[in-house]
Amino acid sequence: MQATHSTDSLAPLNVIPAHPAQLFTKPVFAAGAVLFRQGRIAVVHRPRYDDWSLPKGKVDPGESLPETAVREIKEETGFDVTLGGLLGHVSYPLGKRTKVVYYFTADASEGEFEPNNECDQLLWLSPEEAAARVSYPMDKDIIERAVKRTAHPVDARVLLVRHAHAHPRRTWTGDDSMRPLDKKGRRQADALVRVLDVYNPTGLYTASPDRCMTTIRPFAMATMMDLTIEPAFDDDTYATDPRAAAKALSTIVGSGGTTVVCSQGLVIPELLGSLDESLRGASAKKASVWVLDFHKGSLVAADYIESPLPVK
Repeated sequence: MQATHSTDSLAPLNVIPAHPAQLFTKPVFAAGAVLFRQGRIAVVHRPRYDDWSLPKGKVDPGESLPETAVREIKEETGFDVTLGGLLGHVSYPLGKRTKVVYYFTADASEGEFEPNNECDQLLWLSPEEAAARVSYPMDKDIIERAVKRTAHPVDARVLLVRHAHAHPRRTWTGDDSMRPLDKKGRRQADALVRVLDVYNPTGLYTASPDRCMTTIRPFAMATMMDLTIEPAFDDDTYATDPRAAAKALSTIVGSGGTTVVCSQGLVIPELLGSLDESLRGASAKKASVWVLDFHKGSLVAADYIESPLPVK
């Protein structure tokens, strides 16, 4: 795994804040994607507005933004997808409120389009044709971002998760490695199941403390995937062998595919800094997810999901 030390080499960092509603006036949240299939992009016609746009829709109660994107794509296009990179958001007035749409890239898998209440036509177009067809400048901008984001094919992706909220260290009298998740942490762990699932991971690794294993175990159980305990991702291991986590991550990246790694608050910022200097000292809140994309062993993009909990 090659460290990249030029900020120009890394795609712009995109973030989903833990509390995005605080950033906008009376927001109405939505999510969608630039949906790719064999190098072409899906654009849909909405008869209600007589426009051509990218598939997207409003957040349902209890959903996170990644969940919304996958559900809306399925409803509007008929395709199951694997979610990809976060492209940021656009916002515009909606009466006295603010419409805020977060966009991702996505790859279509199985499915077939059928006209529905939202969309009566779907076209698969080249990126240039798609940009010319969509009705709104903001959609053209999102397509341009998606083309740049997908310039380097992603051959490995790591979903780097910090363990969920645990009982405070100061009130725990037992072995710290056995300190359990609290009520909030269990809710975060349950929410992570749905967020991680949209990326279709094929491997699961966790640091050895109970709070790490308990954070990722609900996803392992829901998907019936094997969970591998890797002490190299422990904070205690980092204290005696600071390079162990980077070596373990390099092995995972070299295997390709999409892998979940659950680790701790000392290790994650150091791991990120070892991948790119621009990420040194980066935040890693409890139950947050760093979506790290690699091409030929080098980090090419990083997105940060501060919380898996539903958008409010």
